[in-house]
Amino acid sequence: MKINKKIKIILLSTTLVLGSMFLTACKNGQDQTDNKDQKSGTEDTIDTGSQATKKEDKNNQADKNKTDKGKDEDKGNKNTKQAKIIYYTFDINTEKLTENTKEVDEVSVGNIVKAMIENNMLQKGVEVNSAKVTEIDGVRTLVVDMNDKFINFNQGSTAESLTLRCFANSLVKTFKVEQVKLTVDGQNYSSGHIALKDGEYLKYQ
Repeated sequence: MKINKKIKIILLSTTLVLGSMFLTACKNGQDQTDNKDQKSGTEDTIDTGSQATKKEDKNNQADKNKTDKGKDEDKGNKNTKQAKIIYYTFDINTEKLTENTKEVDEVSVGNIVKAMIENNMLQKGVEVNSAKVTEIDGVRTLVVDMNDKFINFNQGSTAESLTLRCFANSLVKTFKVEQVKLTVDGQNYSSGHIALKDGEYLKYQ
């Protein structure tokens, strides 16, 4: 009887120990699973944050590139108007000439003509056929050939004379030459009121 009681006590103790070990093992397994899940969750958050940062950085870089491009374009636009031309206008009543300056993309006879057209010094349709600076008998000369619209037959002799003075002064001052050789479609300038002969030049007045 005593032996059976001892055996029962041993079996019960063994059962309790095994049960305790089983519970401990289950708890450890659950803890590891929980830790793994927590670790996994942390890594996902970091990855998501990293991706978001990368996306934000990418957007910021795109915005920066756009801003830099805008600055470059603005800079480019500013650089397109660095040159200046001088052109003259006149008052038909006082016969007085006025010197004007204008910022342009390049110094050219065409831009001077354009400015004079805008100020009603030349009629619309006037164009430059050719223009070059050269030396004639040692004198720095601008040789310019205009189209037939340059001659305005509706002008009186005074207005025509003032127009030629404005045109010549504009070219002399802008291109720093001493005289201008003017032709129209390859022929000496001739309007009926004024006619330029071979070897005759327009000079600053």
